[in-house]
Amino acid sequence: VFVASGGGRSLVSGSTDRSLHIPIDNNYAASLGTALSTTGARTVHVVVDTEAPGGLNRLQDFMRDSAEHYPEVPVSVIEAPTFDAVLAQAAALPEDAVIYYLLVFSDGAGNRMTAIEAARSLSEAAAVPVFSNWEVLLGTGIVGGYMISAERVAQRLFPAMSTDENRQSDASDIYGHYFDWRALQRHGIAAAAVPEWAEVRFRELSILEMHFYEALAVAVALGVMAAMSLALM
Repeated sequence: VFVASGGGRSLVSGSTDRSLHIPIDNNYAASLGTALSTTGARTVHVVVDTEAPGGLNRLQDFMRDSAEHYPEVPVSVIEAPTFDAVLAQAAALPEDAVIYYLLVFSDGAGNRMTAIEAARSLSEAAAVPVFSNWEVLLGTGIVGGYMISAERVAQRLFPAMSTDENRQSDASDIYGHYFDWRALQRHGIAAAAVPEWAEVRFRELSILEMHFYEALAVAVALGVMAAMSLALM
């Protein structure tokens, strides 16, 4: 089974007839639009590993879509010889900026790292919100946004696996709006800025929400006692 987006499609081009392909078109325009509307950012800074397979293609597609749909918004790539240097630049960005993360797989010194490790380090170092295109990265500190949903991809994968007739699955409607409540709080992003249909994860309940039924029971008991006192007067 191959789930390939953007430049990753070349990795499965030589696969056999027994393989199942899930082609995904990256919707960078809508994803970037969500980042801009949610934050009101005026500049976008891209973090990407162009040496990794598909990295340069992801960057080219993103720059093309941003120029076509948001020509008024300056977009630049954070370029540095090492990932530590990238983190230092991310920490010094102005408050009206956002970072768009297009995956990093190496620290620039010859050491491999996972895209999730890199996302976590980037989110911790950056003083501005970090957005991305893959919902599986939610929980690393990125804000979220309009992203490819692993669950929605799976919903298209399993029906296709049940038959030998359809070896290329439909991958439409695999995007969704997902946000990390903790990241929203950290960057002061108001709930009203998030689409009302979005899925907000990792929300921390207030004391009242955690003990709602206990508080309701106390309120009802006090109300009954008050009513009985009035009846006896």
